[in-house]
Amino acid sequence: MDGAGNVVPSLYAATSREAAAFETVFHDIDPRARFKTVRQQTIELRMLSIIAPTKDLVLYPLFAPDLKALGLARTDLIETSKATYLQTALWAQALHGAHPGIPRPGLDLASVRSGGLRDLLWRSGFAGRL
Repeated sequence: MDGAGNVVPSLYAATSREAAAFETVFHDIDPRARFKTVRQQTIELRMLSIIAPTKDLVLYPLFAPDLKALGLARTDLIETSKATYLQTALWAQALHGAHPGIPRPGLDLASVRSGGLRDLLWRSGFAGRL
């Protein structure tokens, strides 16, 4: 949600099925939890889709050097809990509007849980581009 309480339309993408599962089904499980389980119903409610963009998507990179340039660490923006989603959404909004002449439909970052890559795309960024 944004600062006004509106849902921010977004799409999570991943480079593998494993990364997709970790970033959705297992997303809210604390990595330090002793038992890491999910209800069967949670899994049954999910779907996996394969998207094939019709052209290259230029995303905002948020890897270690990029975060450092912003004065941030992974724990400030990526390795966070649900309680900080508003701050994350505000950062995403700021990055999205930072270069209006260079359309970038989302963020490119490493998955916290799987080691793969994941992307967060905004509806305004991918509408009509995939």
